[in-house]
Amino acid sequence: MTRLNRAQATHRAQVRLQRSLSAIVIGSRQAERKLKAELAPLQGGDVTQVVHVPVTGKAGGIPTMTELTIGLPQRIVTRIVIDEDDVQPVDPTFAEGFEMKSDTLVELRAYVRDWIEDDSGLIEKVRVRLTAYSPGATTQLPFAAVAHLSFTGLAAPDGDDDDQGNAVPETPDSIPQQGGGLGGTT
Repeated sequence: MTRLNRAQATHRAQVRLQRSLSAIVIGSRQAERKLKAELAPLQGGDVTQVVHVPVTGKAGGIPTMTELTIGLPQRIVTRIVIDEDDVQPVDPTFAEGFEMKSDTLVELRAYVRDWIEDDSGLIEKVRVRLTAYSPGATTQLPFAAVAHLSFTGLAAPDGDDDDQGNAVPETPDSIPQQGGGLGGTT
């Protein structure tokens, strides 16, 4: 083989090697991106879960209240392990909003009373107190509304979740208080 043929053969071999290495690198990066995209819905993060609760009742000049236990679609983490001996508590947050379905002038409020944990220490339910008040009312006035309750915290889908998205939250249990005229619709 002549010196020129040898140089051309070496060059061709180097080009083939470079193409092969590029294909391996590009293929592994594409596979890595595909795997990350497939796992993304299963990874935990800061998640806002909104539960909509129909509320009916009567409100007057004295506030009335009831407590509801709300099941969350995804459990919320309460503690993060920093290292072997150190655990950092994580506090979820809560926000409320109301959609009035009647014309009665009623002030509605919601307060978290208790974060209910399961056996593993994850928050699975929240006890919420709803209060209703109609300023200046001399009688009990009927009203209808929808409470939009938002719970934000570190969460991830359960292993039981299917590929169709989040599980439907369980129907809230109403726990009426003595003398309360407010009720959650279950």
